[in-house]
Amino acid sequence: MKVLVTGHKGFVGKQLIKQLDDYIGMDLEKDITQEQYFHDIPKTDLVIHLASNCSNPKSIKNPVMDARISIIGTLNVLEYCRKHNVPILFFSTCRVYRDDDGSRPPYGLSKNTAEEYIKIYHKLYNIPYIILRPSTIYGTNQNGTVDAGWVYHFINSSINNKTITIFGDGNQTRDVLYIDDLIELIIHIIVSWSKFENKTFDVGGGQSNVLSLNTLASYLELKVKYKPRREIDFIHYVSDMDRLFKITDWKPRTNWIDGVNKIIGDIKNEK
Repeated sequence: MKVLVTGHKGFVGKQLIKQLDDYIGMDLEKDITQEQYFHDIPKTDLVIHLASNCSNPKSIKNPVMDARISIIGTLNVLEYCRKHNVPILFFSTCRVYRDDDGSRPPYGLSKNTAEEYIKIYHKLYNIPYIILRPSTIYGTNQNGTVDAGWVYHFINSSINNKTITIFGDGNQTRDVLYIDDLIELIIHIIVSWSKFENKTFDVGGGQSNVLSLNTLASYLELKVKYKPRREIDFIHYVSDMDRLFKITDWKPRTNWIDGVNKIIGDIKNEK
């Protein structure tokens, strides 16, 4: 099987292509937003569309950039799928869900729009799809910052004795999913495609891996300064994976403490 992977140089993409025997990679903004880059790509058996902005604050600062990547980029990918009759596995986000006040950031809006385009391409052109809506993904070699990848950002700041900034009271929670568990799921979906086809799934660490910012900061003995909560941030979010669990035996295997300790060990070994 030959796979076209967009965003293959990103955090998830780098880990995924290690498990693929034959793939073609496409870069984020340069390639997927320019239709001509798709013209010379030969037919593949599957598209895994990972390329994304992945940052709520960046989408607010530059919503045009965010829309260009998630909407125009996805349309270019879908046109490739239509031309070659190729299925698509799309990496969306939990931010497609609305906040308590009914709003969502441009990042969530653009991802939701991409999802709707995927569904209409299925209806009009019979393009098979699977959509995953991940919660917080974390692991070694992530480019964690104050804007995205907060688990790795906390760990790296702790090792380097840096003070972190938490927006809000720090009691915000997410169900965190270790990267190896996610990659295992993606591979399982690829080889068992028919069970998942034309469905949308929430993906996260589940109830056993719900983690607050304060809990992780305390575990890492971080120095913290607090600023007012950003309206774009969920207060609490836990993935509803009942639909996923009904059709697969896959479960997250990495407890958040084990995952955090593994990253600490990996970072120290690199020094």
